[in-house]
Amino acid sequence: MCPGVRVLKTVRQKHEASAGLLQLLNEFRRMVNVCIAVGIHPRAPTEDCGVHTAEPY
Repeated sequence: MCPGVRVLKTVRQKHEASAGLLQLLNEFRRMVNVCIAVGIHPRAPTEDCGVHTAEPY
């Protein structure tokens, strides 16, 4: 592959998800957004506000 060349592959699939699946995906999206917001916030929650973070591996 040539330097500086990026490859993009897309796949399109026609599928109508059930209402339950759409609700689950929407809830997952909201949870991910909250995690990202907490992670990038300059004053992320600490033990003094009752939120405990996991120890790094």
